[in-house]
Amino acid sequence: MNKFFNNLGLTAGFCMVALALAVMLAPPQVLSQAVGLGNSSVITIAASGDPCENMSLPKVSAIVSISTATSTEIFAPSTNAITGVGRVIYACSAKFSFGGAQGISFETGTAASCASPTVRTGVFAIAAASNPLELLTPPLNAFQSAKGGDLCIVTTGTGAVNGLMTAVIM
Repeated sequence: MNKFFNNLGLTAGFCMVALALAVMLAPPQVLSQAVGLGNSSVITIAASGDPCENMSLPKVSAIVSISTATSTEIFAPSTNAITGVGRVIYACSAKFSFGGAQGISFETGTAASCASPTVRTGVFAIAAASNPLELLTPPLNAFQSAKGGDLCIVTTGTGAVNGLMTAVIM
């Protein structure tokens, strides 16, 4: 590999400093891709950290307004245009007010009704109407979907659920 650097007129130390700066400044989705070095070996840099905590990643929010006991899709991931792979939804925060007694839980699955669901939380039991309650507290990722999975809220009570949910989709 030293021969590779020398052919470019660069020292190995300079290249390591440049690589360290690239790692610090690049977004996690870029870092998770392999970086090729011509005929040399391939360096893979694994992304780390919580996407909800990463201020450089865009957050998406959805207004939630549910009036019946049902399963409601909140976030649907898009497919990455370059790779064709479904994206993952990282649930960051959820703050709701309730119009009456309600049971609420979160699940992931496929299609608008989260078919073939995977339950991601237990049931949050709300006894009566309430002011906004934070069910998922930022900035940490509470749970995530499988690649290409939707995120849904399941309600079992009769009171309305209104609020805001925030996630990172990547």
